[in-house]
Amino acid sequence: MTLTERDDALIRALLGKIRIVSFDQVARAWWPESESGRTNAKRRLHELIEEKLLVRERAFARPMLTLSEPIFLWKPGKTGPDYEKLSYQLQSRWTSQSGSTEPRAVTVYFASHRAAHVLGGHAVGRIKNPSQVTHDLHLSELYLKILREDPNLAKAWAGEEVIAPTRVHQKLPDAILLDSKGLPRLVMEFGGAYPPDRVKAFHEDCEMRGLPYDMW
Repeated sequence: MTLTERDDALIRALLGKIRIVSFDQVARAWWPESESGRTNAKRRLHELIEEKLLVRERAFARPMLTLSEPIFLWKPGKTGPDYEKLSYQLQSRWTSQSGSTEPRAVTVYFASHRAAHVLGGHAVGRIKNPSQVTHDLHLSELYLKILREDPNLAKAWAGEEVIAPTRVHQKLPDAILLDSKGLPRLVMEFGGAYPPDRVKAFHEDCEMRGLPYDMW
C-alpha cells in the first residue's frame, strides 16, 4: 500500500503529537467538509486499518467543549492563577457549554505498533487509559486547531509520549512547543476538570522550571 501525503500526516500525528482522534476530528482535519468527504474518509481509514497501520475502537467520552481560547495563560514574572477560581472555571464549563456531562459512545482511531515500526515514533497500540479518552480527544482537538491555524507552529508540538523520556520522575505536561533548538518554549495543557490541588501542582512545576504555559 502506498501512503498518500494525507495518510502520512494523519499517522505521524498519532505517532508523535496526539494519542487518539475521533472520526469527526479526522474528517474535519484531513478531508473536505462534505458528505462525500466523510464517505471517502471512512473508506480510507478502513483501508489503513486493513493494512494494520491504524486501530479503531469504540470508547466513551464526555461531549466535546469548544476550545476557542486558553482559560489562563502564564509566563515567568507574571502572577500565578487563583487556584480555586481557575479550577471552578475549568469544571463549570462542561455544563455551561454542553449541558451534559454524561459520556457517550464514540469511534476513535490510534496508531498501531506496525505504524511505529514503519514510520518511527511512539505507539501504545491500544487505548492507554479508557478514563482519559475525553481528555485525550480534547487535547487532539487543540492540536488540530493549531494545525489548522498555524501549521508551522504545529510542527513544534511534542506530545506526551515524546516528552516522557525527558521527564523521568517529573510531572508530565500534555504537550510542549519546542523552539528551533528542540528546547521547551511553551507548555500546552488541557485542564479538563482539574481540582484546585492539581491546578496548583501543575502551575508550581512550570514556575519552578521557568516554563510559560497555556491552560485550555
